Amino acid sequence: MPDIQTLINEATDKLKAAQKQQFDDLQKEVDEAKRRGEGLADVTAKFEKVNGEVARLVDQIKALTEQQAAEKQAAEQAAADAKEAKERLSEFERKYGSPDVGGRERGPSLGSQFVKAVGDEAAWKSVQANGRTEKRGLKAGDYLDRRGAFGAPVTKDISGADASAGALQDSLRIPGVITAPDTALAVQDLLPRTQTNNRTVDYVRELVLTNNAAPVAENETVAEATEKPKSDITFESVTESMHTIATWIAASVQILRYANRAQLQNYIDGRLRYMVGLTLEDQILTGDGTGNNLDGLLSQAAAYNRGYAQIADAAPTKIDTLRRAITQARLAEYPVTGMVLHPTDLEDITLTKGSDLHYIWAMPGATNVVRPWGVAVAESTRMTEGEFLVGAFALGAELFIGEEIMVEATRYHDDFFTKNLVAILAELDALLAVYRPSAFVAGPFEEAATT
Repeated sequence: MPDIQTLINEATDKLKAAQKQQFDDLQKEVDEAKRRGEGLADVTAKFEKVNGEVARLVDQIKALTEQQAAEKQAAEQAAADAKEAKERLSEFERKYGSPDVGGRERGPSLGSQFVKAVGDEAAWKSVQANGRTEKRGLKAGDYLDRRGAFGAPVTKDISGADASAGALQDSLRIPGVITAPDTALAVQDLLPRTQTNNRTVDYVRELVLTNNAAPVAENETVAEATEKPKSDITFESVTESMHTIATWIAASVQILRYANRAQLQNYIDGRLRYMVGLTLEDQILTGDGTGNNLDGLLSQAAAYNRGYAQIADAAPTKIDTLRRAITQARLAEYPVTGMVLHPTDLEDITLTKGSDLHYIWAMPGATNVVRPWGVAVAESTRMTEGEFLVGAFALGAELFIGEEIMVEATRYHDDFFTKNLVAILAELDALLAVYRPSAFVAGPFEEAATT
C-alpha cells in the first residue's frame, strides 16, 4: 500500500489536473454559448459538476494530511517513550546491575543478599549469631559471583570512603553562590545625585557674611551727613575633580567558557559593582581628601559644640544629643533632613524606656520606622560606633557621577592572553561637592573623659 505522502501527492496532481480541465472546459462552453447566442445555464451546471469533483479532491487531501500528522505525532511519542524507557533501564542497571552478557539472568549479588538479610530480621539475627545464613550456607564475609557460584571471602567493608562507595553517594547542589551579607548603601540615598559629563565641578560658596545693616537717619545737611553702615561678604572658590574608584579580578578563560555563564556573569558583575559601591559609601562618609580620596562629609562637618549638660536634672541621652546637634545646624540656618547612625546606637535609641518601662520610640510587635525628632535615619555599619552625623543633606551637598559603575573584561592585560586568563574590571567616576560644610554636624554621643 502506498504511504500517505504518495497518496497526498497523487491527490494533489489530480486536483491540479481537474482544476485545469475545469477552466478549459468552462472557457470552451462560454465561447460556444456566445457563438450560438445561447444562455449560460447549461454551462453553469457543467461547471458545478466539475467543481464538486474538485471539492472532493480537496477533502481527500485534507484527510490524508491530518492522518499523516497524527501518524507523525504517534511516531514522535513512541520515540520519546522508548528514550525514557531506555534511560530508566540504564538507571536501574546502574543501581542494581544488568543481565549477564550470555543472556542468562544475573544471580543475586552480595549487596542484594545483604540488603535482603538486613530487611529479614530472622536471617540477619542468624548471621549475627553464628556467621551463617541457613538458606544459602554463606559465612559472613563470603559472596556469590555473577553466576551465583561461591566466591572468595570479602576483605573490605563497604563505606562512604572515596576508595569504597563514596562515589555512589548523591549530593543536593544549592544553586548560586552563598556570600556574606551586603552592607546597605544608605548614606548615598540621602544625597542628591546628578549625572555629569564634566571632569571637574566648580562652585563659589559664601565664606563669611558680616551683616551691618541698620536703620539710618536722614542727612539734613551736607556738613552733618553720616556714612551708611557697610557689610562684608567673602567668598571661596572650590573645584572638585572626579575620582575613579576601581577594582578588578582575574578569571580563567576555561571557567568563563564552561561554567554556567549566566550565573557566573551575574555573580561577578554583582560582586564587583557592590565592592565599588561600598568603597564609594566609605569615601562619601569618611574620605579625608588626601591623595586620591574624596573629601567626605565627616571631615568637613562642623564639630558638635552644644555640650552634654543635664536636661531637666536627668543625665543626657543619645536622643538629647541628637536634638542638640539638630539645633546647632538649625542655628546655622540649615534644616536637618537626615542623620547617619551605627546600628548599635540606633538600637540604644529604640530601646529607650520611660519611667514606667514603656518604649518611647518603638512599639514591639508593630512595624514602624524610627525617625528621631522626625528626621530620616541612614543606618550604616560604616559609621563609627558611638558617633553621629546630622545634616541638611538635600541642601548642603551633592553627589556627581561622571560614569556609573561599568564592568569590562579583556584578555589583553600583561601576559593574560598566553595564560588563558581574563581581567574583569569594575570602575566608577564620582565626586562629592559639599556646598555648605556648616550644614552638617558630627561628634560623639558622650563627652570624652579627661584626666
